[in-house]
Amino acid sequence: MKSKSSQLVLATVLLVFASGVHAAATYSCSLGTPTGYTQTYSETGNSSSGLSVIVTCVKSGNGGAKTVSGTVTLTYGNYPSPATQNRAFYAPNNYINYGIYSSTGICTTKWSSGPFSATFAGGGGATIPTTLSYYGCVPSTQTVLLAAPGTYTDTVTATLAITSGNATITGTNPQSLPVSILVPASCSISSAPGTITFNYTSFGLAANSNTSFTLTCNNTLNYTLSLDANSGTLLGLSYSLLLSTLNSGGSNTLGSVSSGIAQTFYINGAIAAGQSGTCATMPSCTATAAHSLYITY
Repeated sequence: MKSKSSQLVLATVLLVFASGVHAAATYSCSLGTPTGYTQTYSETGNSSSGLSVIVTCVKSGNGGAKTVSGTVTLTYGNYPSPATQNRAFYAPNNYINYGIYSSTGICTTKWSSGPFSATFAGGGGATIPTTLSYYGCVPSTQTVLLAAPGTYTDTVTATLAITSGNATITGTNPQSLPVSILVPASCSISSAPGTITFNYTSFGLAANSNTSFTLTCNNTLNYTLSLDANSGTLLGLSYSLLLSTLNSGGSNTLGSVSSGIAQTFYINGAIAAGQSGTCATMPSCTATAAHSLYITY
C-alpha cells in the first residue's frame, strides 16, 4: 500500500514601507484689541493721540515661502453725520466731531484700509506680528463753538480681512475701539474790557461811561459775572460800576446759561451830579483805579 502525503507551506511575507508624511503648512491671522481713543478737547489747537492695533499672522507646519496680505478697516462709529464724519455723543443731544487719521497732529488724512503683509520664509512654523499705527484727532474748530461740558463717547469697529495668501482669520473679528472725549467746562474772553473814562466838572452834571467785553462759554454751561467792587472813590468823587447786557444801567441776566456762542456784556460807570471832588492841581486832576472782572462757572 502506498501512501502519499503532501505538505503545503504558505509563506506570508509582510513588507512594511515607511514613508515620511508631512501635512502642508497652514496660515492664520488674528486681530488684536485696538487701543482705545481717550482725549481732552482743546479749543486752542487740534488734539491728537497715537494709537495702534496688532495683527498677528501664524504659520503652522512646514512649507515654502509665502506672503499673507490683508487690511484693517475702521467704521465711522455709531453717530456719523455726514456718513464719513465721526461724532461722539453726550446725553441728551450733544455731539462733537472727531476722526481717526493715519498721521498725527494735522487731522487731515483719514485712516483708510490699514494694509499689512506678513512674509514667511520656507521651512518650519513662525509667528509675525505687525503693528498698525493710527491717530485720534478732535478738530479745535467745531460747528458749535463749544460743546456742552461732559464726557462724549462712541465705538468704532475694526475689521480684519485677508486679501491674498489664503490665510484663515482666528480670534475675535471685528474688534471694538472705544472712544471717550472729555469736554471740560470753559469760558473765554475774546474781547477784553477796556478803560472807563469819566470827564467830570465839580458840582456839574452826572457823567456816564462804559466799556464792553465778549464772553464765550460752553453750550448749556451755567456761569455768573461779578466785579471786585461795584463802587469806588477817585479825587473825592464817588462812582458806580454795574454789569449789564445793555450799554446803560445794570444787571440783566448776568447769572445765565450759555448757548455756546459769543455774547457781549457791558460795564457801565456813573458819577452822580453835584459832587465837589478834590483837585490840588488846577485846572484839572487825573486819577485811576483798577478793577477785576470775575467769571464763575
